[in-house]
Amino acid sequence: MNLETIANIFDSISGAYDKFVGFISLGQNKKWHESIAYELKPGNMLDIGTATGDVIFRAFLKNKINKAFGLDLSIKMLKIAKEKLKGKPAYLFVGSAEYMPFKDGVFDNVSMSLVFRHIINKDDMLKEIKRVLKKGGRFVILDTTKFVGMDLFANLSKTALKPLGIAIFGTKNWDFFIHSLENSLSTEEIQSLCESYGFRLLKKKQFIFGMVGLLVFEKL
Repeated sequence: MNLETIANIFDSISGAYDKFVGFISLGQNKKWHESIAYELKPGNMLDIGTATGDVIFRAFLKNKINKAFGLDLSIKMLKIAKEKLKGKPAYLFVGSAEYMPFKDGVFDNVSMSLVFRHIINKDDMLKEIKRVLKKGGRFVILDTTKFVGMDLFANLSKTALKPLGIAIFGTKNWDFFIHSLENSLSTEEIQSLCESYGFRLLKKKQFIFGMVGLLVFEKL
């Protein structure tokens, strides 16, 4: 699947995105985003796959940052984020995590929420994050992960949850999300991959019986 197709999928679901993530996360998504904000260093941040800007919004509420940059493939998502972040020093860009339009070593923090598994070329992405992050900067990942019961949840998503998913997203888009869920990595696999690119793990947490993982890294 190419970047244009992914952008079109997220454009098509932008209006329902926040409500659906709230539903599928059992109302925990805002707490997860607050957990990301809690782990940020003082300074600025880049949120990759920022969608409607909720991670940035929570970071400003926690007074953890003084400036934020959001990057996303979806123009329609960014339009919603622009409204959510109105009046705040937040700057939004259309672009890919594999090829970012930023100078070297300019960010104190880089975050990703429910994005890591969607990235087509994770090696290029991690090279780019290492490039734009300052030495000692924080890299925070929150995403679905492999867990005991993953097969059961995937089957439920293909059966009991499928009518709701199709009603909100459409058949093609729902199938994309199920496929991405099945491609989730374990926290150990994410840790190993990030460490191979010069990041040191500081903290690891799990939510909903290990279904979602939060990993906090530091650039060496």
